[in-house]
Amino acid sequence: MSATSPIPASVFVICRDAEETIALCLRSVADFDDIVVVDSGSTDRTLEVLKELESGGLPIRLFHRDWPGYAAQKQFALEQCRHDWCLSLDADEEIDEPMRKAIADLMASGPAQKGYDLLRREWIAGYGHAHRWVAHTRMLRFFDRRAGGFDLSQSVHESVSVSGPTGVLKQGFILHNAWMTPEQHAQKQIAYSSLKVQQRLERGKKALPIKMAFSPLEYFFRSYVLRRYFLCGWGGLAASLLDGSYAFQTEWKHWLAEREVAI
Repeated sequence: MSATSPIPASVFVICRDAEETIALCLRSVADFDDIVVVDSGSTDRTLEVLKELESGGLPIRLFHRDWPGYAAQKQFALEQCRHDWCLSLDADEEIDEPMRKAIADLMASGPAQKGYDLLRREWIAGYGHAHRWVAHTRMLRFFDRRAGGFDLSQSVHESVSVSGPTGVLKQGFILHNAWMTPEQHAQKQIAYSSLKVQQRLERGKKALPIKMAFSPLEYFFRSYVLRRYFLCGWGGLAASLLDGSYAFQTEWKHWLAEREVAI
């Protein structure tokens, strides 16, 4: 593959009201042959930004679809892709140059696996992208869609599963540009914890009240110590405490939901 040839793979992104981050996201994958964007009703400048990027030469194909849930929307986007090898990105993510080059090299030589975990550097308010030495989030994001897809039973924290061997792409990062105010972060935690409880109830999972005490401590310890967020200063401490808060909200809501059903 020459330096000017597009990467023979698809990128798919779902979005709504992502005017602040969508341009960074899509410009980072401008070298890919196919970019699928599924919008679920943006009311800000997202659609205008997409038109500007398309006019600038990015191979964007835009689809409009009402919101059916995270996993279902991503599966729909995946099915619109022109290539079998696909990269899944969120609208507030971008890939850095080392990762772009690693994917290009992988496609030039031929992937040996059915999918690859990519490393993501989280955005930490008050610090920036997480320190390089933290234990970064690993997610299966680049994969052969013929080998799998999204689990439609997951209403939150949707993920890809594939049949066959997978590997890790160690070069570069997905950069998570989650620039949220404290109010926006609180709203996201409220929404995600509610979705997680709904998913638990649908699966018949029982609440354990004792987890209201221990899960927040576990989440904090995992983030601050095991993932080494202490390297990110006060921002890392705050992010770890917020992880604990999310765990508490989830267990508390689960316990309350079961009590209301019993009543």
